[in-house]
Amino acid sequence: MAEPRAEATVEHPLVVEGALERRRYQTELARTARADHTLVCLPTGLGKTAVSLLVTAHRLHETGGVSLLLAPTKPLVSQHAAFYREALAIPDDEVVVFTGEVSPDDRAALWDDARVVVATPQ
Repeated sequence: MAEPRAEATVEHPLVVEGALERRRYQTELARTARADHTLVCLPTGLGKTAVSLLVTAHRLHETGGVSLLLAPTKPLVSQHAAFYREALAIPDDEVVVFTGEVSPDDRAALWDDARVVVATPQ
């Protein structure tokens, strides 16, 4: 697969260079989500996770804190965490996973060093 051209990728201090293809509808959705409460409904494969990554990168860069991303299943949590580790320019260990298998005590310790938490609702 060919590498995307630099001008065709998202440029942001917290997005790895070349990691995310620039798609106008995704950047517009992210801009809207940064400004207000937003529900993004897109068919599978059109980039809901990319939109959430853009919002997360913006918020982490502008205000810091911790971002929480919920997904309904453990496989989806793992997929999102892997994408965030690949595309966000933060240390991999700052993207943590919480599922029903992670004890409350372990969650508290992981939360302290996390910038992104990807979790199931359990």
